[in-house]
Amino acid sequence: YYRVREYFLKPESTPVTDHAHCEYLEIWAETGIIGLILFLVFIFSILYQSKNFKEKQKSFLFSICPGIICGIVAVLSDNIFSTNLRNPSTSMFFWFLLGIAGGNFSKKKYISSHSKLLWLTISIVSFIMVVFTSFYRILPEIYLKKGIIAKNIGKEMKKASLILRKKGKTKESKEYMEEASRYFREAEKFYKMGCKINPFNYVLHYKLAYVYGELNEFRKALKIYIYINKYLFPHFAKTDANLGTVYLALGDYKKAIYYYRWAEWFNPYDKDVLCSMASIYIIFYHRIDKAKQYLKRVLTIDPKNRYANRTLKLLGEKPGG
Repeated sequence: YYRVREYFLKPESTPVTDHAHCEYLEIWAETGIIGLILFLVFIFSILYQSKNFKEKQKSFLFSICPGIICGIVAVLSDNIFSTNLRNPSTSMFFWFLLGIAGGNFSKKKYISSHSKLLWLTISIVSFIMVVFTSFYRILPEIYLKKGIIAKNIGKEMKKASLILRKKGKTKESKEYMEEASRYFREAEKFYKMGCKINPFNYVLHYKLAYVYGELNEFRKALKIYIYINKYLFPHFAKTDANLGTVYLALGDYKKAIYYYRWAEWFNPYDKDVLCSMASIYIIFYHRIDKAKQYLKRVLTIDPKNRYANRTLKLLGEKPGG
């Protein structure tokens, strides 16, 4: 919501995160200031105590201690401007190093029966957490990757089909389009399997809606995009722009322009949105001057944009004018 709009001048920049770009602000938002303080006290108490290694100074563990501490501090410093602790690889690395650092406190004797019970409990809980994490988090990501691969192949096949159609090769074009549809159906299957396991994974829902759009099943795409906007992640990525495109395909230009305006507000440098707005003003509102304003904005971002240059020329105005 509060990004500087020039952030979107980079083509790869999209609003696809629901985290603050600071791990400590994220912990504060989730657990409150007390939770953040407890987290920091816990970390720094281990770092402070880790200097009291009971191993001999010539031991291997003692020799790697500075590297362990530096690794922990590096992750903590990096997370001032990121949320890398949300990534499984970084979090495993961080807590593993912290465990080594905290595992050399003064040794105490425990009652044998209590110790066995403790280890048994830890083992059972750890096993349950591993199974839950693998099933609930990792498996949907696997289906997501498989869906993306199938979807990308489908897009390439569809692109090839359109090229063949322009060349007049109707039969070959139809065959490629059928293959594209098959890959899109395969992507749909993978996305739906992932959504079934984790119904709160907004990326899977977003990708599924996109595939429905490619298959011209706009009602299904519309339903999912609205669900994302209302319940999962409002304004995620290009949800508003895609809603505008879907409504436009369904012939509801009033709702289309409503969502395009939302998309324009979030990212005033989205060329596709600006071109779509221009086309709506030309076709449905017959407001040529307004359309020209949008097309000229497109050319300030991309002077070689084919649609903007061609449309301005058809409207009787030089693109550079």
